[in-house]
Amino acid sequence: MENNLDYNGKQELTHLEVSFNSFLNNTYKLVKNFIEGKTIADIGCGTGIYAEKFKRDGYDVSCFEGDTTLVKTAQSRGLSVVQIDILSKTFRENFSQQFDSVYSLDVLEHIENEDEFLQGIYAILKKRGIVVIKVPAYSFLYSDLDKRIGHVRRYSSKQLSKALTRNGFDVEHIRSFNILGFFGWLIICKLLGKSSSEVESGFANLLFSVTLPLERRFFSPFGLSIVAKARKQSHS
Repeated sequence: MENNLDYNGKQELTHLEVSFNSFLNNTYKLVKNFIEGKTIADIGCGTGIYAEKFKRDGYDVSCFEGDTTLVKTAQSRGLSVVQIDILSKTFRENFSQQFDSVYSLDVLEHIENEDEFLQGIYAILKKRGIVVIKVPAYSFLYSDLDKRIGHVRRYSSKQLSKALTRNGFDVEHIRSFNILGFFGWLIICKLLGKSSSEVESGFANLLFSVTLPLERRFFSPFGLSIVAKARKQSHS
């Protein structure tokens, strides 16, 4: 099933995982709150940082990733990882209706054909299964860094909702997340043209430890990301 896809954002991903524990932990808790059932799939798992947390908490998690380097890193965490093109017919057929929930964090924005991607997720979910999608927000924030790491687009809540709905999902919850990150990206990446890996992480991580728990509990009027929970429609 191997199908190597080279992800251009590995440096940014590594910096995030090394430097922003508070961000990762709070994102995990937000996503976990939307997950239903115990058999779950991580689509575009990267290094497996979130899947490792789900496995630790007792979930039966299967990982899918296209980049060989990332697959090996995820496997080194003791995770079950399949290297496969998630847009392929093989993916849909081999894993049809196997999962209670699927999550895919910061992956959809890399996919030219978002419908094909979401239809693949639809295929592998059990009846009335849950998908949790996290994507970068706001087209006006699109920067040179977005382009370098392979982002095709950034999303509004309306755009993400429409994409999910037309591919057979009922959107049950959609929200903004990461207000602090919004301002950081706007200034550092959009206006100054720098990479997020150039950010001094110590103080930012401290701020995340204060702001993100509040955001998880209360309403975020805007943020760097949009997170949606949607259910496979009952007639499917």
